[in-house]
Formats: sequence, structure tokens, C-alpha cells
Amino acid sequence: MVSTHDIPTKWEMTMQEDVLSMDDIKQLTELRMIRNTQVHSTGDNIDKKRILLGVEIAEDLLKKLNGK
Repeated sequence: MVSTHDIPTKWEMTMQEDVLSMDDIKQLTELRMIRNTQVHSTGDNIDKKRILLGVEIAEDLLKKLNGK
């Protein structure tokens, strides 16, 4: 029987295949946190600076992924 500890996670596989680096994965996590916060915010507390940061992160990641 194969232990689940022996099966690489999706993030480990992307790093092994040199698709994403650990920094890219951290950026994706940050992007998800920004998205989750904004989705659950009201019109009164939308953080435009965080949205702009999310756009920058997304653009950087897309450039990297399209370059491969």
C-alpha cells in the first residue's frame, strides 16, 4: 500500500517539473488571499491597494508562465 506521504502534492510536482518556484507558489497564495478578502468584502471596505497588488502579482505570474 502506498502512503499518501509518498505522493507529491500538486505544488511539489510543479516545482519538480520547474513550472513554478517556491516564490511563485507564495505569490499564488497571496493572490488567493487577496481574492478571498475582496470577494467577502462590502463596497465600503474594498482595498484598492490590495487589488492593485493582486493585478501586479497576476501579471508577473502570467508573464512567467507564458514564457515557458
